[in-house]
Amino acid sequence: LSGAVVLYNIERVLHHANSVISVMKLMDFLTVCLVACGIMASLQLITSTIIHADSSGCHSGEVALLPNLVLLPRSSSHDCEHNNCTRRPHPRRNQYHQTNNNATIDNTIASNPKPSSHRSLMIIAIYPNSPRKIAALWSQLECFSQSFDDVVISSPVHLHNETTNFLRLVETKLPEVWKKLKVKFYINDRHDMGLWCDALDDEAFSRDVPHENDTTDNPPTDSNNIPYDEIMLINDSIIAMENTDVFLTTLRTNRLSLLSLNYRNETNRKYWLESPLRVFDRKGIRLFSRNICRMRSIRWRRDCPHVGKIYRPSERDKRCVVEKTEIDLVDYFEEGEVMGLFSATNEKGEAWIDTIEYWEYLRGVGFPVGKVSRARMFQRIKASRREDLLRCTAGLRTEWLD
Repeated sequence: LSGAVVLYNIERVLHHANSVISVMKLMDFLTVCLVACGIMASLQLITSTIIHADSSGCHSGEVALLPNLVLLPRSSSHDCEHNNCTRRPHPRRNQYHQTNNNATIDNTIASNPKPSSHRSLMIIAIYPNSPRKIAALWSQLECFSQSFDDVVISSPVHLHNETTNFLRLVETKLPEVWKKLKVKFYINDRHDMGLWCDALDDEAFSRDVPHENDTTDNPPTDSNNIPYDEIMLINDSIIAMENTDVFLTTLRTNRLSLLSLNYRNETNRKYWLESPLRVFDRKGIRLFSRNICRMRSIRWRRDCPHVGKIYRPSERDKRCVVEKTEIDLVDYFEEGEVMGLFSATNEKGEAWIDTIEYWEYLRGVGFPVGKVSRARMFQRIKASRREDLLRCTAGLRTEWLD
């Protein structure tokens, strides 16, 4: 538009070059240029002050837009490595502010207050076989559970003693969480998906009376009788590092059926929403239950024979579970119903769960978790950002860090 204005004014000035009016046209042209330059300078100043570049090599004068909030089926909008601040904007990005050199999510920017009639459920699939896993579970209760009406811990039955010992500590030090907490034990043969789905069957789909907020037109099935408007499914592979309700507020604000912490675009360009943390609305959890939870036990030879040519024997069943329950999940949703908050990988293909530099970059723009299920990565986080590991584990003694 500014280019068209310039050409138009040049043509008019040249056309009247032999008249006194040409001087006036030239003045008009210069005035337009000065006004346009002033507007552009103002916009640059405003943009650079809204979102400051982080401390990983970006200067404060650069425009640093976030790589988050990408809609299905759009390709990845993450064009910024930890040392390169060139990113494409996204109209639904959240804004962040700097606090003590760490960017934290400002929930007031994209907030949508919880309606009084809404009810929300948090289901945590756990395998508490190490101090790190215990710390991760504690952190989620301390920093992620406040906005949920009910919390369910879903644990394998053979880890009953470890889970029970943990609960005694919760009852003593997190009394408000304890009041809304349930624990379920299951014989698990489907990894995290089995623990989530078993708990969903008990807590969300076992009611006889339809929920009052259920106004959607769906065929009558057991999954119509959902007593919750939002449900989070999370596991104990990640430790919370911020006290936030950004997951529920983003789901409501953008009217989504599925929100995930991480997204990928690298499997045949399909939009893959990773499973460690996902939030669903009523429609989304129906689709998850009907299409994922109702699957029989997944076996790679029967369900994903192609993985036999790519993955090692010990990885084939797990990879098949990922493909069927994570990667294929978006196929059941319409365009615009799902969203991922942060890219799981940078432009080099390096994942945040393995690459400390990329994880530190994400922490700088408000990424609220760290990975504890990978020992090497955990040690690197402990060496570089120990204070982050302690932020949501105040009720635990620090021996778990050793």
